[in-house]
Amino acid sequence: MPVLVVAGDEQDAVLVVAEAVGADAEAEVLRELSDAEILEHDLDLKQRGAAKSLAMLRL
Repeated sequence: MPVLVVAGDEQDAVLVVAEAVGADAEAEVLRELSDAEILEHDLDLKQRGAAKSLAMLRL
């Protein structure tokens, strides 16, 4: 399932996904969000590990 995660960099994003869904998870970083997208989706970049399903987001 595609999700957005708050992470420090690409490698950290993969670790966040593994923590959320298990060590056997596969993750691929597609792109970083723009500042406008971060505001639009009310993401707090200080909350490492926060995640939202892409099904809930308008990207």
